[in-house]
Amino acid sequence: MRCRNIYLISTLLLMILGSCSKMLDQQPEDGIIRNNYWKTKEQVHAAVIGVYASLMGDPSNGAKNLDITLFKWGELRGDMLAASLGASSNDIEVMNMTTQTANPIVDWSPVYKIINLCNTVIAYAPSVLENDQTFTKDMLNGYIGEMKTLRALMYFI
Repeated sequence: MRCRNIYLISTLLLMILGSCSKMLDQQPEDGIIRNNYWKTKEQVHAAVIGVYASLMGDPSNGAKNLDITLFKWGELRGDMLAASLGASSNDIEVMNMTTQTANPIVDWSPVYKIINLCNTVIAYAPSVLENDQTFTKDMLNGYIGEMKTLRALMYFI
């Protein structure tokens, strides 16, 4: 009886462990994994356009456009605006130089997100030269030049 239980348990364990491999190899349904993406010049172009689109903010999480944030960073601290009835408490904090860390105006994450996206294009676009014969070295240099320029601008901010 004891021997039969050991065989039963070992058989069940083998079945469970053998069935997990398919479950662990699933691909995401709502995105693209890196190994399947950087293959064509169109994908590089789309990635570059996506970096530029990130300058306008991410409407899915309510992020404001970067230009509005940059305007506030410069003008609120530079005494170029006066507090009015429309000014928020966050705006007034920045004007008075009493900013707290919870103030969303001083959130640098959009800038670092753009830097990360630029770095991703710079790192993975060269691999497309091997996969797409219509993607030229000049096209690659142009895209990388754009991303380095945009990244430098984000570091400058």
